[in-house]
Amino acid sequence: MHRKMLNFVMAPWPCSENAVSEAISISLPQWNMTDRLFTITGNYESSSHDIYSVNLRNDLSKKNIPMLRGQFLVVRCYAHILNAAASDVTASVQSVIYKIHESIKFIKSCTSHEQQFTDIIQQLQIQSNKTLCLDIKAQWNTISLMLLAALDYKQAFTMLEKSNDNYNKSPFAVDWEEVEVACRYLKILYDSTHSIMATEDPTANIFFHEAWTIQREISSGTDLQDPISSRIAKDMHERFDKYWKDCNVILAIAVVMDPRFKMKIVEFNYSKIYGLKGVKYVKVVDDAVHELYNEYVRQPLPLTLLASTLVHLVVSVSISFRFVFHLGHAHEDTACVFPVRASGRCGLIVASESLGHRVPALPPPS
Repeated sequence: MHRKMLNFVMAPWPCSENAVSEAISISLPQWNMTDRLFTITGNYESSSHDIYSVNLRNDLSKKNIPMLRGQFLVVRCYAHILNAAASDVTASVQSVIYKIHESIKFIKSCTSHEQQFTDIIQQLQIQSNKTLCLDIKAQWNTISLMLLAALDYKQAFTMLEKSNDNYNKSPFAVDWEEVEVACRYLKILYDSTHSIMATEDPTANIFFHEAWTIQREISSGTDLQDPISSRIAKDMHERFDKYWKDCNVILAIAVVMDPRFKMKIVEFNYSKIYGLKGVKYVKVVDDAVHELYNEYVRQPLPLTLLASTLVHLVVSVSISFRFVFHLGHAHEDTACVFPVRASGRCGLIVASESLGHRVPALPPPS
């Protein structure tokens, strides 16, 4: 491995609809990547993603030869989708979040309120070690922590309202039901985030497991008889379902190249989501793997022995943390998978890996 980040290219800010695609088009020939571009991940706002995607796909397809016919040329950032889905959850229970926020603020406003609340907890014999904490609106994980702590003391909030005339923000029973459902979905998103970020060297194959778990939970949630669960799941479903439809094949390709799973995990997971129709979607992945192999075979290997078969571009257009991946050279029945972390206001970060030896011709995937 020689370099992960090949270069930074500054693009004008704020970006026009064509600024990013023009910057990439100019840079690709300079980096000898015109016929080896696999996919680009952008973290645009959802309202802008489709516009930028069309412009990128059209512009790059004219001047370059995208792999797999460009069907995965522009995809969404997984971390951005998780944040957006969490925002959908918190927005659906915003009125309850406000009540709990104001309740905790009231309790912590003076020592007498804290002591009164502590006495009520002891009187009700509530067994919990969680500490009430205020949320930070821009960080949905802090909202989740605030709601989880408050849930343990819901009876105490009700009694506090009865015993203190200055407090009138106690959530109703139906509010607490909404909080329980919201916390359940936020935990799914948090666990997915933690699984990726807590891994010292996260690789592309773990994304499929995480995305599949969320897609399955949300899809099943929309069919529940419970109106609260169904409503919150539907708020998340439209956004994440679009991500899943756009990206599940490329994520599946990565996990297929993991020798521990191969196609078996795809067959199992798709059967859980799509039922009998899963066979059709498995074939889509199988065809994509074979087509990717055929494109690999057609790639000329230069005598310098330093060539990356697949290239993944990361387009950064706002201040935030993104986690994205790219696939490297295939070797035997596996693929080298490398993580890339990126942040910045504007500019392009290009990730590529080179190997110091010639990759032998591979037999077709079975």
